Amino acid sequence: HEEVSSEELGGASTHTQKSGVAHFATPNDAVCLSEIRRLMDYLPSNCEE
Repeated sequence: HEEVSSEELGGASTHTQKSGVAHFATPNDAVCLSEIRRLMDYLPSNCEE
């Protein structure tokens, strides 16, 4: 029997540092939304750009 935490099973650090499935991890929802807004600035506003 092995003791494993939920973070070890597939938390944010697992996916950002080990598997590479995620590119960002933030400490809370407010920072997350701020990062999403910053990321969206890189995308064109429509398919014509």
